Amino acid sequence: MTFTGDPTWITPHRRRLVAKHVRTATPTAVPLPEFTPRLRHGDTGIRAVQARLHACLDGPHCMEDLARTATTHPRTFQRRFREATGLTATEDTQAARIAKARASLELTDVPVTQISRRLGHLETGLDVPQVRGGGPSR
Repeated sequence: MTFTGDPTWITPHRRRLVAKHVRTATPTAVPLPEFTPRLRHGDTGIRAVQARLHACLDGPHCMEDLARTATTHPRTFQRRFREATGLTATEDTQAARIAKARASLELTDVPVTQISRRLGHLETGLDVPQVRGGGPSR
């Protein structure tokens, strides 16, 4: 049984209640912060690592290889990277991947699964709460 047009069995009070809930349930567009890597830190070794990470977002990155690029020990590299950028190398890479995925989703018609694979995610999709700017825990 389908109803067409304006059903007469819904009272005006109920229509106002339904309209109120429909308006409040509709998601609104929230401007999300853009990821801009911090490059003006003066650490040339870390800047070389950042260039390597951002040029090859689709590949896995070994901490030892990144430390070799910065010509430091892995533990020293982790400390210097965080001091220079405010993020760990993993957080920086993930933020760059998410920013690139968002741009691809907004500007192209490429399916999510293809974008995900291009950026090094082997699962079928990206972590949607991170793409939107935070999940329930934030």
